[in-house]
This record gives sequence, structure tokens and C-alpha cells, in this order.
Amino acid sequence: MDLKAISDLLVQFDASTLMELRLDDAESHLYFSKQTNSISSDTSGQLDTASPVPDSQATVAVEKVDKVTNEEVIIAPIVGTVYLQPAPDKPMFKQVGEHVNVGETVALIEAMKMMTDIKSSVAGTITSVNVMPEQTVEYGQVLYTVTLD
Repeated sequence: MDLKAISDLLVQFDASTLMELRLDDAESHLYFSKQTNSISSDTSGQLDTASPVPDSQATVAVEKVDKVTNEEVIIAPIVGTVYLQPAPDKPMFKQVGEHVNVGETVALIEAMKMMTDIKSSVAGTITSVNVMPEQTVEYGQVLYTVTLD
């Protein structure tokens, strides 16, 4: 694929609603992404695969964000595609302003054809949803910000 073809493809991708595009053929491998996060790699360019993958009923770790406002975040425990509703015709698990309880499912992450329930380990009010539906998320990426009760 020549530079002109790649440039034209990039313009079309930028104008589309696609978030990611991967093209592979015998001559080239292209990957375009509109995601703001990048995959981290070590200095050798190899991905870090040492992180364990939790089971399908994972409880998400919580990190302290701000002691003054008493906020915590719910983070992605694995890399995958996040779903913010249980099915396309169902409402979102949680929206800004809604209350969340400990152990309540707030999202699903699909990785390698397996769905993982993302459960809250805090109780409070959702103050922000930090990902888009069907976005690819990274390990440790913030999914929700919660103001504690």
C-alpha cells in the first residue's frame, strides 16, 4: 500500500464513526485508533503479559481519587471491550447521578469471547462515566467515578 492510499484511508477513517480500524495483508499491517489511551510497552517493544486475568465474576479494585470530595473510581480489571448495558435493547447499568451498591454489576468486559461482570466494591453516587459503550479498555483504566455515601 503506497503513502497516498494510506493517507486517503486515514482521511476516510477520521471522517467515519469507527473508533478503530485494523488492516492486514501480505505487504502491510495498519492500525488506526481514535482512542486516547495507548497500549503500554517496555523498551523492547514487547507487551507486558504478566498481569493475571481475573475470573468471570471479578470484583473491581478501587483507588482513592480525592480525599476532599470523597471520590473513588471503578477500574477495568482486564483489557477488552466494555459494555455499559446488559443487552443492546436494555438500559445502561449505571448513569451519572444514580446510586450504586457494593457488589452491583456496573459493566461487562468481553475478552477472548468471555464476558466478565464488573462489580462495584464501593457504595455511592456515580459522578462520571469515563468510557464509551463498546470502547476497548485497558487494564486499570477508569470506568466510573463514584462519590462515596
